[in-house]
Amino acid sequence: MRAGRGRPLTPKQRSFNRLVAQVERLRAQLDTTQQALDRAAIFHAEHIQPRIAALVRVRTDLIRALVPYLRDTRLAVSDRHVLKSIVTRQLDALLEYDVDPPSDVRALFKELHGLEFDEAAAEDMDDARSELASMFQAMGLDVDLSGFQAGMDDAGLAAQAAQLADQLRAQASAAETAAPSYRRVSKREARAAERQRKVDEARKTSLTSIYRRLAKVLHPDLEPDPDARERKGQLMQELTAAHGRQDLHALLKLEMEWAHGAGDDVSRLADDALAVYNEALKQQAAELEMTAALLFDHPKYTSVVREMDFGVRTIADGPSDARALDQDIATLTDGLTALTSDRAIDEVRAVIAMTRGPKRRKAKAKGATQSKKRQWEDT
Repeated sequence: MRAGRGRPLTPKQRSFNRLVAQVERLRAQLDTTQQALDRAAIFHAEHIQPRIAALVRVRTDLIRALVPYLRDTRLAVSDRHVLKSIVTRQLDALLEYDVDPPSDVRALFKELHGLEFDEAAAEDMDDARSELASMFQAMGLDVDLSGFQAGMDDAGLAAQAAQLADQLRAQASAAETAAPSYRRVSKREARAAERQRKVDEARKTSLTSIYRRLAKVLHPDLEPDPDARERKGQLMQELTAAHGRQDLHALLKLEMEWAHGAGDDVSRLADDALAVYNEALKQQAAELEMTAALLFDHPKYTSVVREMDFGVRTIADGPSDARALDQDIATLTDGLTALTSDRAIDEVRAVIAMTRGPKRRKAKAKGATQSKKRQWEDT
């Protein structure tokens, strides 16, 4: 917006320009973030999920190949005890991805951990629900956590997390707006309430009124000048698209641009409408900020959002994750190949020896056992 010739911008006009720029910046940031999340989600579906499935298969086969040696009398009792810890770690790593393992893996889980897999999963979920409930109760919030159940996949957990977020937002909003009936409303609160009423009213009427007002002056069929007709045609397309999106910000910006281009008295327009428009833009900016903050909680992005230190969240590096998974798959495959060879018992002994800790051995043998350990321990 620009003031009339020779007149400086009023405070309301400056606020309007600042808010328009803020909304544009927030919308651009939101679009950029959502596009990045969409690309990451597509990459995850096409490249990461198949690799995870492959990793689950090869780790499951590796565990199955190791199980017979838990009872192999060629190994000392102490060696079999060390092997049990190795198998347990591999099993726990497997179950980070496989929430519904096959029957033989479930039986192995019971043998190693002393309880049924479903019981352990239910206990873990009960503990998590109890911790969450205690935390929310301390905050004075009453939320329903019954939807969180053991055995849920990432999509199910994400959907429940989104519902929980909705509950928390609703209760927080109710707490903010609720006021004791016995307390007198201050003049400041009354002015704020009246301002909000005007904003709500403006949001209901401004979209249609601005659209109709601009459509009358921008319709290209009523313009005899060819250049002006072309310009009006472009503006009319923008106007129609903005109205279709119910985009108050875009409509307000078009109105201000047209008012300036047509030589209208924008300062008079500001006196009549800018105060309400500015409040509407503030609300739109707040809504965009909230949308951006909640974008990382959307269920479809759960698999590509990473929790960092201090509560910071970022988008997963898909290609890097794919390379790491490829390396894990290759390492486990090498270990599985060794276990199916005629020297499998030597492979098992080498890994057991390395797991026990450093011992006196020749440098060559030490390097070999370190390699064996990496095949099974570091993946």
